[in-house]
Amino acid sequence: MELKFRSFLSNENGATAIEYGVLAALIATAMSFIFGDSGIFINALNDKFDETHQIIRSCGTDKPGVSCFTVEK
Repeated sequence: MELKFRSFLSNENGATAIEYGVLAALIATAMSFIFGDSGIFINALNDKFDETHQIIRSCGTDKPGVSCFTVEK
């Protein structure tokens, strides 16, 4: 009986499966924070799109007659 109990305590097969389960849960949580509706990545991407939109909308309004598609040197 004591031998079976020691064998049970030294068996790590179940522990490995539990570790993988915990790791998968942590990865899923991190991805939901990053790519979720209010995630860091989505907010940064929306900010860049808004910034680009404002640049395109203001094109030509500050310097009438100057094309926005030419590079000034």
